[in-house]
Amino acid sequence: MSSKISDLIKKNNIKTLSIIGLAKNTGKTVTLNKVIEDFFLMHKKVAVMSYGRDGEKYDLLTKLKKPPVKIHPNTYFVTAEKTVNDIKLKFKFIKDTNIQSTMGRVKIYKSLSEGEVQLVGINRSSQLKKIKEILIDQIDYLIIDGALDRKSSALPILSDAVILTTGAVIGQDINKVVLKTKYEVKKLLTGSLKDEKDLLVLKDNYNKENSLIWTKDNNIFSSKPLLSNLFLKNNMEILKGNRVNIKYILLRGSFTNTTANILINLGLEKITVLVSDSTKIFLDQMVYNRLKKRNIKLKVLFKINLIAITINPFNPYGKDFIASDFYKKIKEEFDIEVFNVKS
Repeated sequence: MSSKISDLIKKNNIKTLSIIGLAKNTGKTVTLNKVIEDFFLMHKKVAVMSYGRDGEKYDLLTKLKKPPVKIHPNTYFVTAEKTVNDIKLKFKFIKDTNIQSTMGRVKIYKSLSEGEVQLVGINRSSQLKKIKEILIDQIDYLIIDGALDRKSSALPILSDAVILTTGAVIGQDINKVVLKTKYEVKKLLTGSLKDEKDLLVLKDNYNKENSLIWTKDNNIFSSKPLLSNLFLKNNMEILKGNRVNIKYILLRGSFTNTTANILINLGLEKITVLVSDSTKIFLDQMVYNRLKKRNIKLKVLFKINLIAITINPFNPYGKDFIASDFYKKIKEEFDIEVFNVKS
């Protein structure tokens, strides 16, 4: 067991880390700051960026005060140019990424002193990938701050590992919060196919930007990018005509309750549906269970490496949890490491 998240990252030879939260106020920024601080004390070169927005003084939706993103000397940070007008730390400009945002061009900077920054301007995984390619050879660690309901900063092609944050803000009852966390972790840990040969074919089609229906007699019906629901609706005749003969369905978009219900209402059974990775799965537990009863399996092309969970017992909207109780209950449910970064 590691005493610090930074020790866990080092032990597993992780270079790119994503931190994602199950909801706002689950302690994502606190976790981010702790990792940045630990690596600074270890004299490591760190770069940090956000998929969405982090570091603003007040949440734009809830109006609650937010913890700032704290960085240290020689930390690279990526943000839109308008945000640096108000920061008090010393920094220098490193590179223009040529990414446009509502707050100006997104640029790479390097801090020369300790202070607080706002991270904003990136809202596509392709932009994250571009910046990673620019920075990765200049640093020891790249940390990506994920955004609410936009977990694709955790894409395996971008991150070597993921940390998930959960907290009392999710619900008033500690046992219900634990169950909710357990279900979300179960989705994140969705596995891939055991058949490597079939998996290679599916990945090849995905890389060619195809969605597809693959029958048990090896007929493949494919088409170029369409949202999951539209792809299924456009191929309704194929689905109806092969109800008991479908082996795989590969979808490029998200897998939602609506997507699941289309398959269930068609009477499909004993099929495997694949999405790129588990951050694309947005299913309520009730619908998830309905799929399971129909023997409709969910699999991913690329598995996520979830290495830790951090907890936040503080609830800005209601009753706090007793930190030791919350830690113990979460720890009992998972084989992966659990941290209360405030303790």
